[in-house]
Amino acid sequence: MNPLHRKDVLKVLDQVRPYIKADGGDVELVDIADNGIVSVRLTGNCVGCASAGQTVFDGIQSALQGQLAWVTGVAQVDADYMPATSQSAATESVQALHRRARRHLLDLLAALDDLEPGKNLPEAVPAFINLARGELSQLLRLEEEVIYGAAESFLGRTAGPVAVLKKEHEQLHRLFTEFTDLVIRFGGAGGPGPGELRAAAQRMARYFEQHTQKEQSVLFNVLNEGLQPDLQAELREDIARHVQRLGLAGALAATKEKP
Repeated sequence: MNPLHRKDVLKVLDQVRPYIKADGGDVELVDIADNGIVSVRLTGNCVGCASAGQTVFDGIQSALQGQLAWVTGVAQVDADYMPATSQSAATESVQALHRRARRHLLDLLAALDDLEPGKNLPEAVPAFINLARGELSQLLRLEEEVIYGAAESFLGRTAGPVAVLKKEHEQLHRLFTEFTDLVIRFGGAGGPGPGELRAAAQRMARYFEQHTQKEQSVLFNVLNEGLQPDLQAELREDIARHVQRLGLAGALAATKEKP
């Protein structure tokens, strides 16, 4: 990806981002092809509504092609798309686990949409609680021990963004606990109703999405593009070791299976 073109595209996206965020969404630059086609990914509320998503995309396309003469086209890609490269990004394994967690959150939200008072909890609810206690907790640990450590060691980020992201991990744990507590009390006398479960799940999903998008822009892009090849290889190997040690190998393998 041409760094000057990337800078130009990000500048234009920053101009339209406030309008997208006003509707609860966001936009992420995915790739810039040699032929001038820019690939973007819509996130947040833009994902679930086809008409709204198309309107947002049309605005992004108009802004990019109107301001950057070299842009020949704009493509919208889905949540699982990754640009083809000769070698995967150093943080690709962590990003793959993010996408897997995002799919589980979407499954949870979809299951809770159909929950009515007096009905049994759908299977997606206990499945997500098990995921939060195991895989997601270990994923956050992987980030803190490897990704955040790499940012501090290689990039000198001893405070600021890394400290903020660590605080957000604490909030994610609190949101997981809040949802679990509501599930435990669901169906009992004076317990929460379906609406409260849905609201708690939406808070989790929204916060997780915002957090991972921040990691992408603040850390992942910098590590993948700013580190020398030998340091990228070292980071990739360190992530692989921690994936094994933290019991995430099975989850990572599942991200590579064809649906």
